[in-house]
Formats: sequence, structure tokens, C-alpha cells
Amino acid sequence: IVMAYLISKPGHVMSLASAFTTVKAARPVAEPGTKFFSDLQRCELQRQGRTSPSMTLVEYYGYSLQQLLRIQGKEMGHDLCVEAVRRVAKQEEDGTVTVSDMDLYRAAESLL
Repeated sequence: IVMAYLISKPGHVMSLASAFTTVKAARPVAEPGTKFFSDLQRCELQRQGRTSPSMTLVEYYGYSLQQLLRIQGKEMGHDLCVEAVRRVAKQEEDGTVTVSDMDLYRAAESLL
């Protein structure tokens, strides 16, 4: 909810990418679900007149993978995690990207 407020607050609009990292820095356990994240992307597009979201679903999953690795005692950079997710992500016919929990585990294994 805080991310939605930050990306649509009149007079002080923040990109979804900035809102996400701001909230994660203040509350690391904050983890919007993928459906809500998609809603945040649409909100950003509508409220800010963007043609594409400032943060992709693959980048979002990069943070999830980073968190998963951290739990296992491994520190990995976000860019490296995004690349690992990109390798396992599936592109659907309608252009949407999907990443299952098993895909995330495969991405994690590829980095360990």
C-alpha cells in the first residue's frame, strides 16, 4: 500500500523502482505479491503517463532471488540475480513473463 501511495502521491511522485527500494530499505520483509506488483506497474503507467514501468517483473524477481540467497547465507548483487532470473523466466504468447517458485530455485542453484 505504501508503494502505491509513493508512486501516486500528488506533488511528489516517485517511480515504482524508487518506491520499491525505499520501502525495502525501511522494511526489508516487505514483499508485494506478483499480482499486486502488476497492479503497481499499471498504477505507475496511469498516474505518471509512462509508456513502460520503471521496474520489470524480472527485476522484481531479482530482489526475491536475492532475498532467497541471503536466507541461505549468500550475498549476491541484484544485477547478477536479475540475469539468473532472466535465464529461467518464461515468455508467454501474450508477451507476459512468468517465473514460478521452481524457476526461482533453479536460478538460485545456478548462482550457488
